Amino acid sequence: WYSPFFDFVDAGTGREKDPYRPYRHAMAPPELLVVVLSCGMNAADLAAALDKLRESSKSIGGHKRRQLYWDAYTKLQAKTNSLGDGAFAFLKYAVDTSGGDSNPQGAVEVVELTKRQKGLVSNGSVDIMGPKFKPPEDPTSKTHCFAWSEEGAAAAWDDLMYG
Repeated sequence: WYSPFFDFVDAGTGREKDPYRPYRHAMAPPELLVVVLSCGMNAADLAAALDKLRESSKSIGGHKRRQLYWDAYTKLQAKTNSLGDGAFAFLKYAVDTSGGDSNPQGAVEVVELTKRQKGLVSNGSVDIMGPKFKPPEDPTSKTHCFAWSEEGAAAAWDDLMYG
């Protein structure tokens, strides 16, 4: 019988393991999760890309779902002001409506990439699969961002942060 909870140290590196990693996908997901990865975009271009995403969310099926996406992109866009130009960071929006609140409020978390993550993302060492957005005014720019939502966002967050 084997349990990953008893194996807290990686034998190869000697570093502590995350004992909950195998069970992260089994946890109850929030009602809506949106993750944006900024790869060197300045704040104005990132805000414009998020505005474009917000406008495209008008075609989402149900009214409640549309409101959640509209709120997500509005709050993510507001957080871009706190990022410096050329930032390499994750913007993560999560809201849980299972509590029965008629007007749930989501939260935005900004996570700056580590030096290693920035190197992997900026020099093309890692192929990132997902919707890629370039600055609207300069489609030839080398800076861009990626955006994921719902299950794709959870998978992208786990892959890029944990593995």
